[in-house]
Amino acid sequence: MEYQDWKNDFEDISDKGLNWDLLKYKIKNYTMRFCSKRQKERLDKEDELASVLKLLEQQAATNATERVVATIEKAKEELRKLEIYKTEGVLCDQEYSRR
Repeated sequence: MEYQDWKNDFEDISDKGLNWDLLKYKIKNYTMRFCSKRQKERLDKEDELASVLKLLEQQAATNATERVVATIEKAKEELRKLEIYKTEGVLCDQEYSRR
């Protein structure tokens, strides 16, 4: 667990205030990296779904089978879920900034 490693990194620092500040820095740094990674994964998934949806719609224009139509609907639903997630994030940010 990274937390234990962080505590061990600062065990030789006797000033508890400095120790706490360094620990907060490590937590913030870890959180920012984690959130950036998750955001990149979501954006990559959104791009991939948009590309697949475009190809499927082109395929459906020439040969609209039940399987193709079902796959299109599934891709659209996944894109809708990602849009809802982004919208909820924006609403949460707005609510937080009002405080």
